[in-house]
Amino acid sequence: MEERKAAAATVTKTKWLLEDLASPLAKRPIKEITPAEILQILQKIEKSGRRETARRLRGVIGSVFRLAIVTLRAETDPTLALQGALQPPKANGRAAITDERKFGQLLVAIDDYDGWPTIKAALQFLALTCVRPGEVRGATRDEFDLRKAVWHIPAERMKMRAPHDVPLSKRRFWSWKRSGRSPSTAD
Repeated sequence: MEERKAAAATVTKTKWLLEDLASPLAKRPIKEITPAEILQILQKIEKSGRRETARRLRGVIGSVFRLAIVTLRAETDPTLALQGALQPPKANGRAAITDERKFGQLLVAIDDYDGWPTIKAALQFLALTCVRPGEVRGATRDEFDLRKAVWHIPAERMKMRAPHDVPLSKRRFWSWKRSGRSPSTAD
């Protein structure tokens, strides 16, 4: 996984899943592991209320078996037999404004905000670019091409590890151009 340049958090999570949660399988020859053994581990996790973790562990174990198959260390992937055996994760809705008027009220509230100018600028910038908050926090002046009105976010800061270009709206572009500031500088 590390050689595929996965994010550090992804590598850490995968190691935790395999080394901690799937540890009862670690010392066993991979050819001898049965679907029932895997199911027993997954159901224990599921019963603790961590359905998404159980689902993710099944996927990670499946990827280990697929690697074992192509390297001739196993003949089948026992996780395939477990499709549908786990309860689906509980969907937790995230707070979102879907009403136009309420969104307008949010934008007005941001404009009226009289706290830290940097916070106000970051909130306005988030509304105009629809990026993740961490991408705004990590923005540096050299990522902005003000002539072309584009923000170039480097691959190492993106979740999917691919560079991303964000067009800058005329409102923000012209206000920064006039002031000589980028979104990463404080007011």
